[in-house]
Amino acid sequence: MIIEEQQWYIRQPYYLTSLSEEEMSEFLARESAAKDTDSMTALWKTFFQTIGIKERKNPVCQRNLIPLWYRKHMSEMQD
Repeated sequence: MIIEEQQWYIRQPYYLTSLSEEEMSEFLARESAAKDTDSMTALWKTFFQTIGIKERKNPVCQRNLIPLWYRKHMSEMQD
C-alpha cells in the first residue's frame, strides 16, 4: 500500500503590516480577554479536580510520569 505524502501549505495570502495604537490596544484587549474567559480550560480544570481522589494523590509517581518541564504547558497543573 502506497501512502501519498500530503503537502501542507497556507492557501490564503498573509501580509505583515504595522498596527495603529488603537488597533494594537484592541488586539491586546481581545488577547487578554481570551485568556481570562477560556471556558474549555476552566471546564477541563473542573473535570480534573472532580475525578481526582485526594487520598490516592502520589506526587512522586506523578513526577515520574509527567516531567516538571512539561507541567508548565498543562492547564490542570496551573493554579
